Amino acid sequence: MKVFFDFQIFAGQHYGGISRYFIQLYLTLISMNVKAKICAPFYINNYLSNINKDDRKGIKLDDFPFRTDRFFNFFNRQISSNLIFREKPDILHETYYCNNGINVPKNVSRVLTVYDMIHEKFPDNFPKNDNTIKLKRKAISRADHIICISKSTKKDLCEIYNVDRSKISVVYLGHELNSNNNINIKASYFLEPYILYVGGRDGYKNFRSLIKAVGNDSKLKKVIKIIAFGGNSFSRSELDFIKKSGLADNRVIQMSGDDGLLKLLYKKAQMLVYPSIYEGFGLPPIEAMACKCPVVASQTSSLLEVIGDAGVYFDPANTEEQGDAIKRVLYDESLKSELIVKGLLRSKLFSWPKCAKNTLNVYHKVKGMKH
Repeated sequence: MKVFFDFQIFAGQHYGGISRYFIQLYLTLISMNVKAKICAPFYINNYLSNINKDDRKGIKLDDFPFRTDRFFNFFNRQISSNLIFREKPDILHETYYCNNGINVPKNVSRVLTVYDMIHEKFPDNFPKNDNTIKLKRKAISRADHIICISKSTKKDLCEIYNVDRSKISVVYLGHELNSNNNINIKASYFLEPYILYVGGRDGYKNFRSLIKAVGNDSKLKKVIKIIAFGGNSFSRSELDFIKKSGLADNRVIQMSGDDGLLKLLYKKAQMLVYPSIYEGFGLPPIEAMACKCPVVASQTSSLLEVIGDAGVYFDPANTEEQGDAIKRVLYDESLKSELIVKGLLRSKLFSWPKCAKNTLNVYHKVKGMKH
């Protein structure tokens, strides 16, 4: 079995969940003695530049110069196509959505991963000139097989794009937080109990509902802080919203950092609260469970599927219900202990070796269809 991954996500992301997924998948397949290669002649991705130089060929740029994206995409496409015709892999796994895939021999099967239906379900969260839906439709139509990262995403894909269910396989993601023992963080952050929130905060991520849930509860807002990890610094709009919600500035903190810091925050948090209205998968709850951090999450989309019985749920549109769920975990030590035990067991269901093994099964299935 010979597998090639295309350049798209590595030419589009410096860091990010999708490029991290493909790096982990690639490295795990290599460890399983699968012949895998990333075709990224010109790229900007930092994960790719950090792996063993013998495993890759390509030129790393800090960024593509202004208005040269089409130029570099053209060269990436041409060089990759020449390489594929020469080396004849069994599988080309497209890493994102584009109008025209790399030109390949007829017996090379195309696999595509679809992550979520966020653009389709929440179009108002994106600029009017965003063409992701158009490109996704093209990528789906030319794929020989599609991998979805949850049953929820598969269901949405079938309903929205009318894709034959037999053309889709569900393969769950793995998780891994790389530790860093040299964490520089003020000890004062841990003197008071805190709720942890992880990820972007805009639109469907529903961060403001957490602010409301805590701010509207006279007792809760006095006894617990909120640490929001990741995303950018709070905007003026967010700071105004926090103030209007009755929370003092020092009760809501934004932090950014590496995996080591995130792991430490999970371990010391009272709980992770994940109020997202929609997720294609939902990685932070699994990371939290693996770090013995109780999870309180929206009862929606893939989150029920991923978290299972290892979390406490709430209606993401009901801030009072969210506040009650937070208080249940905060004040019930027995429940907290139960969630930690169940969460740790649940997190072990998701690993990169399992993800790679199940992805490899898809490759074999598709290869058999084409030859």
